[in-house]
Amino acid sequence: MSKNAAWLDSDIKWPNFLKENVQPAEETIEESEEQIPNTTSDAGTCTHPSPRKSFEDLSNRQKRRRTEEIRASCSNDELVFVAESSLRATGKNDAANLVKYIMETQMKCQI
Repeated sequence: MSKNAAWLDSDIKWPNFLKENVQPAEETIEESEEQIPNTTSDAGTCTHPSPRKSFEDLSNRQKRRRTEEIRASCSNDELVFVAESSLRATGKNDAANLVKYIMETQMKCQI
């Protein structure tokens, strides 16, 4: 260690182009935190998130993942009511009546 002591104690002479581009570490950290885009999913190492697919183009597994939070926060009765209301709002009254009938019949069979 004694033969390298002088080298370790010496000042490093950086090239001028490196001195001009050096930024303090604290500023770099603050700037990088502000520039991180907010995303709804963990993109991992992805730097440019791709546009979100439409729900119809998703696989069943992706649909389950996307609706997981909704299904966890709402009861089955609320979800059925929303489904019926949405069907009626789009003019699909027969489908809404069918959903309502299935749920009522299911309740009667369980009793």
